[in-house]
Amino acid sequence: MIKRLSKTTLQKTFKIILNTPLRKDLLMNKSSDSEILISTDGGINRLYDLFKDNNTEREKYTPNFIIGDFDSAKTKAMDYYQSRGS
Repeated sequence: MIKRLSKTTLQKTFKIILNTPLRKDLLMNKSSDSEILISTDGGINRLYDLFKDNNTEREKYTPNFIIGDFDSAKTKAMDYYQSRGS
């Protein structure tokens, strides 16, 4: 699915999650709803696993968008984030 970003959205700060080890302290430095969280397909595995013991935090860091060819996304992570609107 292709989503067009509005001018308002483009004025926000973007964080992009890649399929590399995540530092929780950097990710959690989310300042407000003025940030857009984008994850690659492999990045959602990292994001999902990062908060395996804390569903509240996992929910808080649900990506606004997931991009990629989805060959490396684990089914459990993909289903979780899709069910939350990613």
